[in-house]
Amino acid sequence: MTVISTNRGHKISFKHPGYSDDFGQNIIFTLHAPDHPNGGLHYSTALLACAIVSGNAWYGYLTESRGGEILQPGWDGLLLGRSYYFYVPNDRHQGSETSSSSSSEAYRYPVCPSFEHWQFPHDNMPSWWPTTIVAEDLIEDSDPLAPPSASNLTAHILRRDRKCLVTGSKDYIERAHLCPRAELEWFLKNSMSQYNNLTLPGDYLVDDFSNAVALRPDLHRAFDDRKFVVIPKQSKWVIHFLESTNDLNRMYHNTNVPLSSGVSPLFMLVRFAWTMFPMIRPFLDVGLPRNLRLVVKRDDRNAEDVRTISGQELKDISAPGRARSTSPKKPKRKADSDANPADDLGYQCTKRRKFSTKSITRPRPSPPSVTEPVLLPQSSSSTLSDGSPTDFRTLKRRWLKAQRPSDPHIICCDYDAAEQADRLGLEGKCENGGAHLCLECLGAVYAEELPELPDKGLE
Repeated sequence: MTVISTNRGHKISFKHPGYSDDFGQNIIFTLHAPDHPNGGLHYSTALLACAIVSGNAWYGYLTESRGGEILQPGWDGLLLGRSYYFYVPNDRHQGSETSSSSSSEAYRYPVCPSFEHWQFPHDNMPSWWPTTIVAEDLIEDSDPLAPPSASNLTAHILRRDRKCLVTGSKDYIERAHLCPRAELEWFLKNSMSQYNNLTLPGDYLVDDFSNAVALRPDLHRAFDDRKFVVIPKQSKWVIHFLESTNDLNRMYHNTNVPLSSGVSPLFMLVRFAWTMFPMIRPFLDVGLPRNLRLVVKRDDRNAEDVRTISGQELKDISAPGRARSTSPKKPKRKADSDANPADDLGYQCTKRRKFSTKSITRPRPSPPSVTEPVLLPQSSSSTLSDGSPTDFRTLKRRWLKAQRPSDPHIICCDYDAAEQADRLGLEGKCENGGAHLCLECLGAVYAEELPELPDKGLE
C-alpha cells in the first residue's frame, strides 16, 4: 500500500501570475497534499483542477516560481512544493509554447467563478482523461443483495455494481449521482443528456444510470460534501481526497474503484469540476477586481463573455450553489425548520416515500357543507334540496373545485411527465416529500382524472 500523508498541514497553493503575491491575494485555491508522506500531490490532478477553473485551459502549465521553467514531471508525477503558479498562454491556442511569464506582466487570464458558468468541453476533452471505461472483473457470488428501494433505476445500479465501489460492502448501499440532481439546469443547458443510456422525462434526465454509482452512506455523504473525487491514476480509477478528514482519507485515499462500463467517465469529469469550484471562493471574496469567464444570455442563446467584476457582484456570483427547483413557477414556501441542509448539495431524501399521482395519503380538509346531510344514495338519480345530483363523482368534483388553487399560475407541474415518471418507478423530488407533483398541484389532478360532467350545481 502506498504511504500517504494524513497531516492536515500538508497543502499546496496554486497562484494566478496576473495578480500580486502580496497578502496571498493571487491564490486561486489550495488543495490537500496526501500523495507523499511529507506532503505531495498527483501532478495531472493538480493540472486538471487549474485548467478547469480557468475555463478548460488544458494547455496551461505550472511553474515553481513566477516566470520560472515549465514543470513536466509526467502525468503520474508528484508535486512536492508548497505553492505553484498556473500560466495560460495569452493566445489561447492549444499547443502554443509562448510563455507569458517571460513578459513584464503575466497574462491576467479569466477564471470561471462557479460551476454554473463552467461549460462542459464536449469536443475539447483533456488528453489525459479517459473517454471510456474498461470494466474490471467483478466477483460474482451467491450472496444476497440488500433489498433495493426508492426506484427501478436505483435497483438497477445496485444490481450492476453489487456493492459499494470503494469499500466492497453490500449492506446499506445507495445510489450516488455524479452530476447532482440539484444541477439539472446546468445539465440541460450543457446538453449532457446525449451521454445518457435511457430516454427519461425532462426533470429526470439527470437520473440516468450512467450518471450514478453505488456507495456506502458515509462515503456518499463525503462525496456530496466534496471531500473526494474519482480520478485516473496510473491507468486505474482511484479515490482521491481533495480535503482532509478524520478517518476516511487515511482508510481510502488511492483505493482502486472497479467502475462498471455502464458508468460514463464524462460524468466523472463533471463531478470533479462540481467539487472544485467552491474552493476558489476565497480568491473571489478578497475584495479586488477579477477577470471572469461568464455564461450569459445573448440574443436568445447562451454565450461566453469575459468581464472584469468587482465589489458585491463578485460575492453574489461566488455564493455557494443551492438546490434549484425544477419547477421555476413554483412559489417559495416557508422554510421548514426540520429541513435537511444536505438537500442543498443534491442528496437523496433520507426518508424516501413513493407517492402516486392517483393516491395521496396526506390529510384533506372536510368537504363543503350542504343544506341537507350528505348520504351516498344507491341510485345516481337522487338529488339534493338545491336540485344538484348526489352521485359520488359529482360530490367529489364539487369538493375538489373548492380546494383547487384560485391562481392558475400556481399550477406549475407537468402532469404528463409526472405520470410517466411514476410508471417508470422513479422517485419524486425531495422538496415535494417524494411526490412527483408539488402540494399546490396535487389537488388539481383528481378533477382532471374525472370524466367531464355538467357544471350544474357546482358553482
